[in-house]
Amino acid sequence: MPPAAHLAKRTLEEHVYWAIVYSRWIEAPDLVGSTLFNDSRVLKIVAKCVIAPAIKKALHAHGLGRHPRAEIYRRARADLAAVSATLGSSDFFGGAAPCSADATCFAIVANILWSPFASPLRDALRDDDEFAPLRAHLDRVLARAWGADWDKRGYRRSAPPAEAS
Repeated sequence: MPPAAHLAKRTLEEHVYWAIVYSRWIEAPDLVGSTLFNDSRVLKIVAKCVIAPAIKKALHAHGLGRHPRAEIYRRARADLAAVSATLGSSDFFGGAAPCSADATCFAIVANILWSPFASPLRDALRDDDEFAPLRAHLDRVLARAWGADWDKRGYRRSAPPAEAS
């Protein structure tokens, strides 16, 4: 894997991932509980009262959770912008062929962009031109890895409308 791909992969795995965790478990524990546990009232309470506090401790131990909300999102947005600029007009992080950094990028960016969880990161990825390389990359990886099978399985493929944020 090229060095720039390695850096992009680690940035996404070790930093942006934790911003996703923050956006879900700290900002929207009720939505996470509903999404994961459907109609189980008990499990929703467990998610909010047991799991979310444990995740808050993990975020603090990681370091990102020690910052205020605006700083968490500012840092994650800067990381995503750097990853987007690193990809640039290349098809994949590894050049002509995908590498593990492409799989990581797909997983992280799709998880932000195509999820029902509103966040400043989702808004930025959806709306800002600086993230056009990441949106195009999503389509390339999707086509290469799943083709039409993605749609046949009924997987989500679009962000909710802007007003839902």
